[in-house]
Amino acid sequence: MSRFCGLFLAVMLSAAAMCSVRSDIDRQYHRWAKAALDNDVETVLAILAPDYSLRTFTGKMIDRKAYETSLRKRRESKQAATVYQTKLASVDVHGATATVISDETSDKISLDPVTNKKLKMIHIHRYLDTWIRSGRIWKLRQTITQLESTKVVPIERQRPQTSQLRTSTMAPDAQSLFIQSIRSSFDKQRISPKVKC
Repeated sequence: MSRFCGLFLAVMLSAAAMCSVRSDIDRQYHRWAKAALDNDVETVLAILAPDYSLRTFTGKMIDRKAYETSLRKRRESKQAATVYQTKLASVDVHGATATVISDETSDKISLDPVTNKKLKMIHIHRYLDTWIRSGRIWKLRQTITQLESTKVVPIERQRPQTSQLRTSTMAPDAQSLFIQSIRSSFDKQRISPKVKC
């Protein structure tokens, strides 16, 4: 009986540790998103490991120094940052290393050059990120872009509201459907999390 209790306790402690790692890394993604929006180069760099590298979808390798240079140029040019959200698709932890599949989604409104109607451009990137624990802090060591995609969604004019009650069904959110379709196409490649938090 005590052997079973010991095993159960070990499993529960492991699950709690996994949830803690997931939330710690998720916090780092949120810090990064806020820092990118504020053009806060120092905060972004503090999240990156000294040997950070990014491989773009086309295969181009960008090291930390080149990445830092591009961040500083954007800040100096006062270029507006893109607002985006990152969701963790999976987290796999082995000691002080965590492999994360993350989905980054952003959208912007633009005009169709032919019809002059508003369009919503939904951009999604899927990354395979490698995080390392440095003391008590997780730092991003490597990013590999696995997917880059853009979906164009027409923005319909809203109908004026009337006082009559009508029954209608609303179409599901296009962005959610798009993300679901991307996720389902990558299910076979996904690194499954050991514990859902």
